[in-house]
Amino acid sequence: MIGALVRNFPWWNATNPWLIFLLGYLPFWEIAYYIYDLEDRKKQVWYVGGAATILTIAFVVLLTAGLI
Repeated sequence: MIGALVRNFPWWNATNPWLIFLLGYLPFWEIAYYIYDLEDRKKQVWYVGGAATILTIAFVVLLTAGLI
């Protein structure tokens, strides 16, 4: 085990499940429902592609900064 998903914050643990739900799960599900309910397939692809681009840029920046 390399400990890649360990959070060393006192407020990010099993004693605060509501915080993990609000910051971790709720935004993902809200965005997933929003994209799924879009009427146009082109808009769905646009939003998912935009999210993938943002995540890729964040990954490269964090990787070059030595944080990953």
